[in-house]
Amino acid sequence: MADKNLPIKFFQKRQKDAFDNEAAGGGDMPAWASQAIAVSKSVYVKQVLSGISETLRSKRNANSYIPSMVRLKMNQDALAKSYRKDIGNLFNINEVNVIGVNGVDELLIKIDDEKVLQSIIKNLNRINMAFPANSTVVGISAISDIEAFVPEVNITEGENAEVYKIKLFNYGNMELNGILLRAFEKFCRDNDLQFTRTSYSAELNIYSVAGVTADAFDELKNFEGIQTISEMPIYDLDMELASEAHEIVIKFPKKDVEYPIVGVLDTGIAKIPHLAPWLHNDSLTYYVEEDTNKGHGTFVAGVMIYGDELEGIPYTGFDGCKLFEAIVMPDLKKQKLYEYELIEQIRDSISRNNHIKIWNLSLGTDLDVDPNEFSDFAKALDEIQDEHDVLICKSAGNCDNFQINAPKRRISKSADTVRALVVGSLTHDKNDTDHAEKFNPSPFTRIGPGPANLIKPDLVHMGGNAGTDIRNRIVKNPVRSFGIDGNIAKQVGTSFSTPRISAIAAGLNSILNENFNSILIKALMIHSAKYPIEMKMGIADKINAVGFGMPSSISDILFNDPNEITLILQDTIEKGNYVDILEILMNQTTRFRRKLTTNSGAN
Repeated sequence: MADKNLPIKFFQKRQKDAFDNEAAGGGDMPAWASQAIAVSKSVYVKQVLSGISETLRSKRNANSYIPSMVRLKMNQDALAKSYRKDIGNLFNINEVNVIGVNGVDELLIKIDDEKVLQSIIKNLNRINMAFPANSTVVGISAISDIEAFVPEVNITEGENAEVYKIKLFNYGNMELNGILLRAFEKFCRDNDLQFTRTSYSAELNIYSVAGVTADAFDELKNFEGIQTISEMPIYDLDMELASEAHEIVIKFPKKDVEYPIVGVLDTGIAKIPHLAPWLHNDSLTYYVEEDTNKGHGTFVAGVMIYGDELEGIPYTGFDGCKLFEAIVMPDLKKQKLYEYELIEQIRDSISRNNHIKIWNLSLGTDLDVDPNEFSDFAKALDEIQDEHDVLICKSAGNCDNFQINAPKRRISKSADTVRALVVGSLTHDKNDTDHAEKFNPSPFTRIGPGPANLIKPDLVHMGGNAGTDIRNRIVKNPVRSFGIDGNIAKQVGTSFSTPRISAIAAGLNSILNENFNSILIKALMIHSAKYPIEMKMGIADKINAVGFGMPSSISDILFNDPNEITLILQDTIEKGNYVDILEILMNQTTRFRRKLTTNSGAN
């Protein structure tokens, strides 16, 4: 780093750099909306709501106060958020009744009682006035279809799950939610069902339910207040390690150096000679020793500490960290692990140790993300990061579609987390049997986008290559780490590209020595990320496969060449405002000129 200097600089905006957005015009009525169209649609909507009225009366006679739900489908031309407001004006009576979205074109609407229903019908009848408000015309015209809500059952017909995942509605009202939860738990007790209320996030009412017979399942589908019924995901790990003779000198922490701490949410870390000096004094486990297999977590930790040495290239420039072992996954050959259990253990690990700011999570599901709906696992991870002010580096997931010459699968559920850095895999090498060229997306890495066209993965790093032989058997070209016996081990996967990103994030946070800011850490890494020149593909394919690319090493991110400077503006832009830095002045006391290279932090 002899030719490197000028570390990044923080600056603040001046008063003259802040501007108000110009007001937008009122605009004309959209072409798909008219009073005639709205009058016709209002008749149909009121017919559907009349059935809801009968349901509400029946429930009140039975002393049930669980709201009724309707599913409203929007016109494909009316998906803009501004039109949702017009629809909301029809249904939000004294409180918000539009409680959620389902995909990109459906709204979920609760109706508490007959009084609310009549007020909604009154709003619909305003379309028959001589001069109805534009909001009424647009709101009704935007409706494509409406029907009483029926729970979504994601269970293959004829199959029974051992444990069901039951998601109840969140009405956005504590009293109504309490009524629903008590009614559901009473239903479970009356039907001898084993139930556990989970803690995905404060916004999600999810139960784990076991012991469901065929008759009880039919009753379950008819329970008012259930949004979805699915099988509770179970986790698995493919961790067959190859080994090789390879000598790596044991590194030891330097005296009087305060190393960052990285939490490793995994299967555990073996106290092998190469890693024992780096293990934090504290650790956390949810399993007895006999029910654990520390192979996966040991491999992850080895990549984090020795990744550069094992590959012979200074990819990260990481000096090391203290490894906090959080064993959140058992030996899956001895014990099952359900999704809600994993989330609860991740939450508990971080909440007990939220002084640890960088966490590595190389675990996930095998289920493909929904293109329109964020997964419950992702919502839980986002809430955990918000609550405890931490950054999780999360693997994008693996697939073996390359073996059947099929397209790559979408990122796995849990990798659609917005707050976390989601990591895919690049190839580090190329053998005769490999399907991908060097420094290209690994054949097994999953691709984006996430829900709502979210760019995921965010970043990539070296995770190995793979291909098939003449008998179509998978042949791996792996990266190196350590096995639980202390020998060099080899394997491929996004699980092992992820700790390289965790290492860079931890190194940046440590050297910056600022108050922890996950957005700043992510911005620095993404700002430095590049697409390898060997990656010959269009920009859309690059974004879907590797996100923003592969980040630079820690020193290259933080330090500049003599002819450049990196400026960072950290501020909050309020709605209706924007920031425009008209010029950047050099310090008047500077006695020599520097070529100023502007970076995205100064835009």
